[in-house]
Amino acid sequence: MNLNRTNAYLKRVMILGGKTLVTQLSLINPLVLGVYADDYLWRKIYKEKEHFIFYEMNVEKRTPEFLFFLKFIRKVGSYKTDYPRKLYKTHVFVFSVRPDFQKSFEEFLKGNYSEMYTKAQLKELNFPKVVNGKLSAVYCTLHKLEEGYEYLKEKINIRFKGETNIFSYPDLKDVKQFDLPIVRSQEILNYKV
Repeated sequence: MNLNRTNAYLKRVMILGGKTLVTQLSLINPLVLGVYADDYLWRKIYKEKEHFIFYEMNVEKRTPEFLFFLKFIRKVGSYKTDYPRKLYKTHVFVFSVRPDFQKSFEEFLKGNYSEMYTKAQLKELNFPKVVNGKLSAVYCTLHKLEEGYEYLKEKINIRFKGETNIFSYPDLKDVKQFDLPIVRSQEILNYKV
């Protein structure tokens, strides 16, 4: 699965769709290729103003399980639409997001991760504080904890392949976000195809 920033920061909004939806999405998780904040071509065609979450699944074979899932998912309240992609080798499901989370998408696309959610929304989404025995980088970034600074330096090293001797790290007081801005081609399907 494409473990992009949409997956880290926005996918959790889907838990608000109810336990049945979460259960169904977890059943198909091995088939999910990626979770995206938008689809460039879809947006150009439909001109929707609100934000959606896009799940892309690997479905080269239309199995009975997939057809059952398709029948179920089309009845879910947050379901917007679905469409085949890549000559029917993948299938994309589009889900609506509650109106009170629309601003979250706007802040996400700007790279303002610590501005995405209100305190009440963070509590409702319940991002885990610890993952695999370590303080979660996503939690630190969303809550703007100082520990997130180390995560940011790690991301810089990965992005620039360890060539950090060509610059120095920004001072903690100058850092506005503890993650790098999004790479649109990783977060948006069909970005500028």
